[in-house]
Amino acid sequence: MLPLMALWLVVGIGVFVVNGYNEFRSILEVTWGRSKSLKSLLKLLNSNLPLIGVVIMEKFEQVILGKLPILQSKYQLAKDNSEFYGIAYSSFSDKLSIDTFTNLPFLESKHLSEHGKNMLIDVSKCYYVFSSGGSTGSPKFIFLSKYELHRNSYFHGLAYKACGIGSRDRVGIFGIPGHLNSEFTVYLGLEHTDCFIIPIGTYGNLQLIVEYIKHFQINTLVVLPSDIIPLTSYVDDSGISLGIDKLITGGEPLYKPMEDYISNKLGVMKFGSTYQIMDCGTIGY
Repeated sequence: MLPLMALWLVVGIGVFVVNGYNEFRSILEVTWGRSKSLKSLLKLLNSNLPLIGVVIMEKFEQVILGKLPILQSKYQLAKDNSEFYGIAYSSFSDKLSIDTFTNLPFLESKHLSEHGKNMLIDVSKCYYVFSSGGSTGSPKFIFLSKYELHRNSYFHGLAYKACGIGSRDRVGIFGIPGHLNSEFTVYLGLEHTDCFIIPIGTYGNLQLIVEYIKHFQINTLVVLPSDIIPLTSYVDDSGISLGIDKLITGGEPLYKPMEDYISNKLGVMKFGSTYQIMDCGTIGY
């Protein structure tokens, strides 16, 4: 997980240096699939963008140098207390340098599926268990301590704030909770915005959702794009008027034509988006 955290630094630095997200993304997509560590990724980036690759590496090293003490503590903790990381990092020095750090192997989805509980550093802690990755056909179990879960929820709350949710908003959430589902962490995240939270929960009964929206005077919805589209169509076909000011989505893309349709039918004035995964918490907004 440590190299994955640093990967976002590479992406951020790359976008800044290239001065164009789409250009850098296309290069990253080509190199990412061929990389097993940060060092191999940076080397491939350097071969595709020689001058820019050097700048990315220089800036990356400057950032990592300042983070080495805390990275060292996390690295040693994982290596000493986790069966999985103890084996995965056994050939690496106990002293974490930039060279060692960039050579650590990336964590892959299959590791979570195959090793699960063996990745934990303290099996005596209170853990939540969630299922992740069902859409890939290879669901995996994610173990989070209560500290990790609440920390993730805190940052998710910051993302909701950045999307414009505040204390004057009445926020409705609906969808289809599944087995070992982490849906309730959305509520924990929303607590940090001081908003009014209405966990509608149900999805199949669109009429009931509309009734709840009207009864509780909901002005903001937090929902997947694939769930808001049927509601919008129902409102459109029924000639219903709803005053939804804000729509916050996540997990799936919401394209501009659909935004325009939703805005026209539901009255949405502001769109926002957050994304988090149980594997490593909130990624962005």
